[in-house]
Amino acid sequence: GELYEKCIEMLLKTWEQGKRHDDEPSAVGLLNASTLKDYLAHLAFFVQQKNQDRNDDARGLVSRPDALAALAARHLSRARRDRPEITELEARDEMSVVLEYVCDKTGLLVDRGDDLLSFIHLSFQEYLAAWVFVCGTELPRGPAFFVEHLGDPAWEEVLLLRLYVVILGGGGGDRKRVVA
Repeated sequence: GELYEKCIEMLLKTWEQGKRHDDEPSAVGLLNASTLKDYLAHLAFFVQQKNQDRNDDARGLVSRPDALAALAARHLSRARRDRPEITELEARDEMSVVLEYVCDKTGLLVDRGDDLLSFIHLSFQEYLAAWVFVCGTELPRGPAFFVEHLGDPAWEEVLLLRLYVVILGGGGGDRKRVVA
């Protein structure tokens, strides 16, 4: 879990900052690395749910339009707090730029051809899908989620990584209390 966290931080923040000149604005001016990680976590959870019954080769694939729709839905939900007048079309247009940025500059999403995308590795999708629960969303939480997916090979790594997030305190746990 810590390895994925460091890699994602590097790809979303450090890497992008290192490639930019001091006077050049961020390629995705409307999002900081934390918000972008939130959006990607929602995309990962969407892909995880959508493709849970497929084989390992196809499980991580998502069409570009579906990826854009998932990102736009999350963006619309978050952006309406500060910009209540934002429309679905505006959210979609803004996320189109973000999707291209993530594919072209961060390396976290890869174009697999035929208008299909995937995370660079299924492990990154699984980590982000586990991390989505700390994003303040209406997703199912607690033991019911574990019970629902326990024994399902497609969710095995997500559940293990979710425990890692909880143990570290990012998901509501206290490391000393849980480990002891």
